[in-house]
Amino acid sequence: MVKDRVFGLDILRAAAILLVIISHTMYLLPVSEPTKDIFLICCGFAGVEIFFVLSGFLIGRIFLDLLAKKSLTFAMVKNFWIRRWFRTLPAYFLCMIFYIGMFYYIEHKSPFSDSYNLLYFVFLQNFVAAPPHFYREAWSLSVEEWFYLLLPAWIWFFYKVIKMKNAVLSGIITCIIAVTLLRVVVVLLYDPVWNLGVRAIVPLRLDTLMTGVLTAYIYIHHRESWRKYARICFIAGVIVTLAATGWVYIDVVRHPQAAGFFSK
Repeated sequence: MVKDRVFGLDILRAAAILLVIISHTMYLLPVSEPTKDIFLICCGFAGVEIFFVLSGFLIGRIFLDLLAKKSLTFAMVKNFWIRRWFRTLPAYFLCMIFYIGMFYYIEHKSPFSDSYNLLYFVFLQNFVAAPPHFYREAWSLSVEEWFYLLLPAWIWFFYKVIKMKNAVLSGIITCIIAVTLLRVVVVLLYDPVWNLGVRAIVPLRLDTLMTGVLTAYIYIHHRESWRKYARICFIAGVIVTLAATGWVYIDVVRHPQAAGFFSK
C-alpha cells in the first residue's frame, strides 16, 4: 500500500539505475576515451553496489517478515523462491531472446556454438570465471538470482542445524565475514583482474547483498535506533560511497590493469 511505501528507497533505486544507464551509454557520446572510462567504471561501480545493498535490504525485509510470521519450512521457502523468480526470470529470458536474435543477425551463427554460453540459462556463466562476452551485462542478475536461492538455505542451516540462539543474525554476520575472507584468499592466491575476475564473480559478491539483509534486520528488530540514527547514517553512507568511488577512480580507472589488493 502507498502508506507503507518508503519513497527514499525509490529515489535510491532510481539513482542506482541512472548511474548504471550512464555507465553503459557514455560510449555513445562524443567525449574522450579517458572521460568515457571514468563514467563507465565509476558510475557502474557506484550504481551496482548501491543496487546490490538496496536489493538485499528489500528482499531481506520480505524474507525476515515471513520468518517472523511463520516457522522456517520448505513450503515457505518454495513460495519465496517462486515469487522472486516470477519477478525476474520472464524479463531476463525475454532479453535473452533479443540477444540471441541480435547475435544471429550480427555474427551469422548461433551464440551457443560456444557451449559455455548455455550456462546463461542457469546463471552459471560467472560463477567461477568471467562471463563470456555474450550478454555479459547479466552478471549482476546472476549474483542476485544465486542470492535468492542461497539466502533461505543459509539461514535454514543456522536455524535448524546449528540451532544458535540468534540464528538469523548469526547467519547474516557469518556470511558477510566468510565471503569477505573468501575474496581475500582468492585475490592472494590468484590475483585476478578487478572487474571480471572479482567484481563479477558470484561467490565473491554475496556479502554485498547480505549487508542489505543486515540493514533489514536492524530495521525490523531495532526500529527506534534505526529512526534515531537515520540522518547520521545517511550522511555517513553518502561520504563512504563517494570515498569508495573516488578510490576506484584513483586505483582502477587510472591503472586498469594494475588495480591493487585493497580494491579487489
